[in-house]
Amino acid sequence: MNLMEIIAHQARQPSGKLGGILAIYMNFGNNYLNKLAVQALDIQPNDHILEVGFGGGVALYKILKNIRGGFVAGIDYSPDMVKRGKRKFQKSIASGKITLVEGNVTSIPFDDVSFDKVYTINTIYFWPDPTAGLKEILRVLKRGGQLVVGFGAKDSMEKNPVTRYGFTLYSEQELRDLLTQAGFICKQTIVKRFRNRPTMLVIVAMRP
Repeated sequence: MNLMEIIAHQARQPSGKLGGILAIYMNFGNNYLNKLAVQALDIQPNDHILEVGFGGGVALYKILKNIRGGFVAGIDYSPDMVKRGKRKFQKSIASGKITLVEGNVTSIPFDDVSFDKVYTINTIYFWPDPTAGLKEILRVLKRGGQLVVGFGAKDSMEKNPVTRYGFTLYSEQELRDLLTQAGFICKQTIVKRFRNRPTMLVIVAMRP
């Protein structure tokens, strides 16, 4: 396995010491996209919100600042990220404001219509069946609930050699089509372009 493959594997499922380093990098590297996604959620104090693939947990910090009587949950495919998250958020977990569990987007461990809002940032590249994952998110969302998906645009992400290994990249239209096929209504796309970084996209969709 070459270096690019190792990095790609860690991006999909961080583990061990290298995974811990990657989590710090993700917190830094994804910070602006996290800000865009959290803003797009339009958080209300009593919202019940789920993050799919919380990784280093930087977006969870932003969410918790805006929640008063609501509830925050996070699932992650990586057991090491879940352990790390439970250490970082132990006070909020003890107070009942947040719960973090190991989970897969195609089998979310929460009841139907549990959440007002769901968001996921830089994870959809790794979903083995994106349509099944989006339908599962639809299941746990309340009617009128909102999904926010943050990701890097296909045409700029494919310039990164790491994305040759295990990434499935999407254009805006390809992801909007997937969302529509899964039963969502696409409401808005936010685009942020940088000179030397991948174009960032945030798609806001709603469960009818």
